[in-house]
Amino acid sequence: MQGNQQVPDYLVKLSMLLRYSVYLSNERIVSLGREVDYLQNYIDFESIRIGEKLQLTVSVDAINTELPVAPMLLVPFIENAFKHSKNAAKQPIKIDIQLTTSGSVIDLVVRNSYKHASKDNDPGPSGGMGLQNVRKRLALLYPGKHDLTIENEDAYFMAHLRILTS
Repeated sequence: MQGNQQVPDYLVKLSMLLRYSVYLSNERIVSLGREVDYLQNYIDFESIRIGEKLQLTVSVDAINTELPVAPMLLVPFIENAFKHSKNAAKQPIKIDIQLTTSGSVIDLVVRNSYKHASKDNDPGPSGGMGLQNVRKRLALLYPGKHDLTIENEDAYFMAHLRILTS
């Protein structure tokens, strides 16, 4: 974070994140629009913290904000992108987030640069604990109505989630 000028923005983003986490995470379903607002606040929060080193592309164009989605389901993919990109501390942090909808399908693709910190920190093709928990939630909430692909290629990690909401 650069200087005290960004502290008020940082605190506002943090309070919005906490408010959503406390009040809406207990809901069974929220609108995609509310989930996207949370994601945008998280992305803004991290962007302020990381600063100029971040090379970020976010595409959330023409989505159906009324589609129902389980709260806090998409954020682990965004969190992981920021978390694992930081391992490449001397390199620019590159993150590409694309969220689209088509009919009742939500399609999220998150791609980020990363550097193997060690064998213990390598999320591997199946992912770490956060991704394992997301897989369990998806199996419970969207049985037979989701597809999650995780790829680890060279210096990039990619997660592609497709959910049929109806």
